[in-house]
Amino acid sequence: PTPVATPPVAAANRRKFIFLASSLAVIVLAAAGGTLWWFKFRPTPAPPPPPIIEPTPPAPILRTPITQTVEAAAEGGIRDAVERVWSAPGTPRTPVTILVKITPADPGTPKRYAMTDDLIRATSITFPSALKATITDLNFIWYAQEELFSADDPANADRNRFGLAVRLNATTEDGRQALAAWEPTIVADLDPYLRLSRFGISANPEWRDNDYRGVAIRYANFLLPDESIDYAFLPAQNLLLITTSRESMYALVDLVLM
Repeated sequence: PTPVATPPVAAANRRKFIFLASSLAVIVLAAAGGTLWWFKFRPTPAPPPPPIIEPTPPAPILRTPITQTVEAAAEGGIRDAVERVWSAPGTPRTPVTILVKITPADPGTPKRYAMTDDLIRATSITFPSALKATITDLNFIWYAQEELFSADDPANADRNRFGLAVRLNATTEDGRQALAAWEPTIVADLDPYLRLSRFGISANPEWRDNDYRGVAIRYANFLLPDESIDYAFLPAQNLLLITTSRESMYALVDLVLM
């Protein structure tokens, strides 16, 4: 018998069906593979690093003309950070508040400002327990001395004077009694920060009274007033000021009484 030829239209439809079926199969397989990859084999992206939040600096105790922030990588680096200030020249007659910001190398550890206990531990200064219990805040103060009575060579003299502004929660009488009892050891207790030993300090300095703008000051000169330890308790402001020269004490009192 004579073979029946496939009509051209039927052949075209068949080819079209096969193409569509193959395309659909490819799409289904691709979708299945994509779904499998997405849910099982797709690598999980690393989470974005947490945003770096800068801590809010604490308000300085005194309204000094300059507030300088130094950075330390950890609590153990606070002293080195402060020593960088010790070795730098300052602007004469300009009190500076020093704040220390702890900036860890690990980005996951938040930055923060050093608190009172951090500063005391880092500099190895000592407060009598009765007085320390009343401390609510503490700032390091840096001052560049202009009066240099004791210097043989004023052009090359060390003008740096260091001090403390301390916020206390103490009654007038309790504060004065605690400070008077501290006088025999205050030089040795504060020397690690105030660096009084460079003045050739006496083991038993002679304490005297002074008055500046109505503020009672206790002081002991190591030679002349530009090398000394001075302290003033201002109960109305809950403040204890400690400096290492008469000039720097007067400058801090001026700030308080502005």
